[in-house]
Amino acid sequence: MNTGKTDLEALKRRVGRRPFEDRLNLTGDNAPCPVHKSKDGTPVSLWKGDGGIWFATCHSKCDTTWDAIGFVEAVDEVDFKEAVARLGGKLAPTRRVEVEDATDETTPQPTLALEAWAKWGRELTEADVTRFKKSRPDSRTPGFAILKKLGCRVQGDYIGFPYRYGEKIYGVKLRHMDEKRFQWAHKPKGADAGMFNLETVDTAHWMGEGCAVVESELDAALMEESGFPAVSVPNSNAKFSDEVIEILTRASPIFLIGDQDTPGQACMDALQEHLPAKQAHRIYFDGAKDVGELANQLGEGFAAHVATLQKEAPHSTWGKRNIPLIQTLTSNEPKWVIDRLLPFGGLSILCSKQGGNKSLLALLAAKAITGAIQSPDDEHSTLAFDVSADFAADNHKRIPFDGTTFLGRAVPRPYPVYYIDRENGESEVTRRRLRIGLLARDNLRYWGDWNDWTDPRKATPDAPDDPRLLEIAAKEKAFFVFDSLQDWYGEISEIDNSEVVALMNKFKRLARVGAGVLVLHHDAKFGDTGYRGATGFVGVPDMSIGLEKNGDISTLRAIRFRQCANWLMDFKIHYTPHEDTVRTWSVEVLLDQTESDAIAAAKKEKAEKASKAEADALAVAELIEKDPYISQGDLARAMKTSEKRVKRLAGLEGWAPVRQDNGGWMWVKGKPEKDAPGAGVLRPGFSDPGGAGDV
Repeated sequence: MNTGKTDLEALKRRVGRRPFEDRLNLTGDNAPCPVHKSKDGTPVSLWKGDGGIWFATCHSKCDTTWDAIGFVEAVDEVDFKEAVARLGGKLAPTRRVEVEDATDETTPQPTLALEAWAKWGRELTEADVTRFKKSRPDSRTPGFAILKKLGCRVQGDYIGFPYRYGEKIYGVKLRHMDEKRFQWAHKPKGADAGMFNLETVDTAHWMGEGCAVVESELDAALMEESGFPAVSVPNSNAKFSDEVIEILTRASPIFLIGDQDTPGQACMDALQEHLPAKQAHRIYFDGAKDVGELANQLGEGFAAHVATLQKEAPHSTWGKRNIPLIQTLTSNEPKWVIDRLLPFGGLSILCSKQGGNKSLLALLAAKAITGAIQSPDDEHSTLAFDVSADFAADNHKRIPFDGTTFLGRAVPRPYPVYYIDRENGESEVTRRRLRIGLLARDNLRYWGDWNDWTDPRKATPDAPDDPRLLEIAAKEKAFFVFDSLQDWYGEISEIDNSEVVALMNKFKRLARVGAGVLVLHHDAKFGDTGYRGATGFVGVPDMSIGLEKNGDISTLRAIRFRQCANWLMDFKIHYTPHEDTVRTWSVEVLLDQTESDAIAAAKKEKAEKASKAEADALAVAELIEKDPYISQGDLARAMKTSEKRVKRLAGLEGWAPVRQDNGGWMWVKGKPEKDAPGAGVLRPGFSDPGGAGDV
């Protein structure tokens, strides 16, 4: 009788990869799982089995292998008959259910008693292990003796690994001997799978030994073969029942190994949450994905290496393994997209009141960045920011910077720029572009919000952690401008600092992935903080810059700088309202100095002024000593200054004009009483000295 089996096999061969390709977002032969809607990478692998039939295996939460029919059933959520129909097949009047091969969780089977397991399939042979080993060229395969000891049996093309404890069998994990394919048998859907080789925990407890937790029955067998008690979780997304945790915690210590990939470590993280902190220790290693690969690489040295790892594990922490020592941090100098203005990989914010020319200044910066000429010395910061004393740079190897500048600051090399604008209209942007002479750039893209309604696919991103932006940053090392910040608030309140910090950290993440980010922000209408909203707006960025416009002069100053010393800059934008096609707008820098230099210059000026006053005071005193009756007018003419200043200079040396009994005046040292009698005689021409004035 035709049972339909031959027709179904022919159907699977005929449809090939197509049912999988239609339902998977493939990268090569790997894809996210559409069944459990995975967020753990691409756990599904597509592979071709015996007889030209294609299969898909989810190595994550589903822990299942599907043929074309089963995959359509699972993804399309239809029954067997409909799945066959969707593949273009027809069922015979009856369908024989094959029971030789193991089934996955979609076909319920009764749990297996211990005595039934002894009769399940057939006994394992050395030939089976030899056959199985050929399918694992990159990993060591446990030997026949240990697999036999752990109760493994064979059914069809599969080796069965019993998940048991005492007389209880949680289920049987089946591994194909020729391919990386596995299924479950005799495990009710959704039931606890336990752990493989769980009975070894009791042995370890009585022997006073620890127990390792790995992510594969084969890894557990390898550990046992090398003399280390070990159990295996059923998969990287296993759930752990109280019963299993209670059994596991009888051993101490517990070494959590797992696979070294992200799903494997996430599995160990989840298990560690159920275990006492002082009892569970993590083990990590480099250069191999799992215990099997590590054993294959180390050969006879595997056991000794594992012993060392277990010895070190109680003193090892995630921090010691992953967080660098301070002396290993980079010794490179800071890099700048624009020297001491926009740090490479840094977040910058430019704050000013409305009409302060933020957008124009940002567009000028974008022009400079995208048009920069590669500097031969771009591996160092420019000479304008000399940090060689701190970073021990080879200063003698530096060459004078001779390249593109912006506001007089070096732009060492070009970067792609994405200007994301939710504030200015398209025509206004074009007007500004032409006025500043920005005619064309093949590395400057302008992403305006006019796309948000005309072409939603190209709508500006709603958040700085938009996957499109992160991809651009990573692949192009692009620099981003956001104009202006309030358009990316979303649901946050600008006065809630915790919400503001969370938002700004998203901008910072984007900056770290790419060449950097500049965010434009408004100043408060009232007060002198230099920015609007919570402190996180200027506290999170690497460079927080204030822009103030006073008439024709604009000033850049520090609100908070993390990357360099505070500085201040005055500049003027020259506007010439002529034809749009003429390059008419230009920027003139009037002042550029650090705050410390400005303070030093003010102190020097004050000292020089004080020094001159001292010298002038001595000269005045000398003239008075020669002639105490000299008038202030004569002193002023002799010193080429004002009478008020002469009186002040004389006072510095203790001289003061005093009225005499005869009504005249003379210079007297000290502080004589006013109108003291007999202080001198009237000297013609010495009139009332008047006010003091400035020195």
